[in-house]
Amino acid sequence: MIAAQKFCNRIRYAALTDIGCKKKTNQDRLIARPLDPTFSLFAVIDGLGGQPGGEEAAETVLATLARHSLSEGDYETQLRLLMHRINNAIIERGNREPTLYNMGAAATILLLKNDRAWWAHTGDCRLYHVHKNTPTLITEDQNLAWELLADKKISEEQCRTHRLSRFLSQCLGEDDIKPLSGSFPVSAGDNLLLCTDGVHDLLPKEIIAGILTEKKSLDRRAEKLLHTVLKYGGDDNIALILLKVP
Repeated sequence: MIAAQKFCNRIRYAALTDIGCKKKTNQDRLIARPLDPTFSLFAVIDGLGGQPGGEEAAETVLATLARHSLSEGDYETQLRLLMHRINNAIIERGNREPTLYNMGAAATILLLKNDRAWWAHTGDCRLYHVHKNTPTLITEDQNLAWELLADKKISEEQCRTHRLSRFLSQCLGEDDIKPLSGSFPVSAGDNLLLCTDGVHDLLPKEIIAGILTEKKSLDRRAEKLLHTVLKYGGDDNIALILLKVP
């Protein structure tokens, strides 16, 4: 399902989500939300399909992001605290509804204000930054395959297709999460991509980089990412937000 190019404050973005080719339900979610006239929040969310309540977990993340506000100050710390608030909301709902016990989700949150971006991340959704036509992966996947990569026991390509990539070392819904977070400068014209693992698990980094740096509109590039994932098999649900810094 393609969402046409839109604006969040002055930030132009294109967002889409799709069920993919092999799943019966879509447990991926996304949000683009202006917090005030000066900064905006974006996020992609992946409900964990291997556990009960993946869709409900994703909806819980979405609902928390839709109503939470941030204040002036240390945005990185606030985003980490927001991750913990989301985590508590998932656990509390699972405790209230026994059929949803142990539900979980992965999420990556991005906050943009003027010439800086802040992010927080739990699980294996991703954030890419494209500056001067060069894409950089900002986040690290919190899964067992990535740990092997960090220890130089496997290559990047092996990591993408490794069976342990499906086993998260961190996810929302656990008792003790350790969100990753950070910030970096952005410039006018930079592009940013948020996506769930339904995109990056199937597409080699060269293909993602090639599409991100094409001289096409946000809509066209978002659509090409989707259609390329489907061409590669569309094994999982898909959610992505592609945006341009004004």
